[in-house]
Amino acid sequence: MADEDQSDRKPGDFADAPINYNDPWDAVRPNQAAENLHIANQGILFAHWYCVPDPLFQHEIGDVRHSFGVEDGFQQVQDSDRFHRENGFLYVKSKYIYGTFMGNAKDLKHVAAGLYGSSGATISLNRFYQNTEEKIHISENDKLIPVDLKDEFFSVNWQKFTHNPTGIDRLEFKACQVIFLIDSDGIQYLRGRDFEIVNGYIKWIDGADRPGLDKLTGKGKVCSIRYTYKPYYYIKTVLHDIRIRPMMTIDGDIEPKAGPVLAQVQADWIYLERRTNDDKDVAAVEQEGDGGNTGPR
Repeated sequence: MADEDQSDRKPGDFADAPINYNDPWDAVRPNQAAENLHIANQGILFAHWYCVPDPLFQHEIGDVRHSFGVEDGFQQVQDSDRFHRENGFLYVKSKYIYGTFMGNAKDLKHVAAGLYGSSGATISLNRFYQNTEEKIHISENDKLIPVDLKDEFFSVNWQKFTHNPTGIDRLEFKACQVIFLIDSDGIQYLRGRDFEIVNGYIKWIDGADRPGLDKLTGKGKVCSIRYTYKPYYYIKTVLHDIRIRPMMTIDGDIEPKAGPVLAQVQADWIYLERRTNDDKDVAAVEQEGDGGNTGPR
């Protein structure tokens, strides 16, 4: 039979077998515990940071700019044990949650203004925070950070940047490993010999080779780099926000219960671009007062 043509329904190749339903027919009910256990066992752990609009230093809702004379205050609250400021939001660390990637794409699109990053994923999230009976609270612009990712799961990025003569170069993402780094003169630089990675930035070693200044422009030389980074995700759309379905209890009763939350997330490309537009942001400034060369990268 295996060697014969099986591309068509031929007489004698099959026997009709009807499906007999019970009367009344059996209703299949989902099991909430089974769904959450599946995500917990097959998913990875995320740290959930929830967001609220940033009200700091604003006297009225809708202020175009912050108050004058509070520059020092910005740095004082930029990073704290309670929250950090980013993209016009305050981000507060909540709890840990398990989630399963339903899809994970990495893409760069060519548009008139240049390259546009549209990397993202769809994640099915457990209905409860890890080791608790507290239901998760998910909303747009919240941040999900994968926990305990191995190096092999880090994402790859490449970009150009203008060398910073002060000795610290900031990239689109915080680098974990530099695969290749070359300047406009064709000189290749190596980690450990010419630079180190400190807090995700390129820190050039004193006395070692570095790109330096371009003689024609008087600015730092243009460099190209390929590196890996740990991806962060921001919730763009909550696809299944209120996911209520009739489920069977232990006693056999039918009750409406909430199922896992499905969220569409955006990789941190666009968010980092917006974040580094602020000279006072920690992603743009290593140490305050380094001079005019520590602007956005």
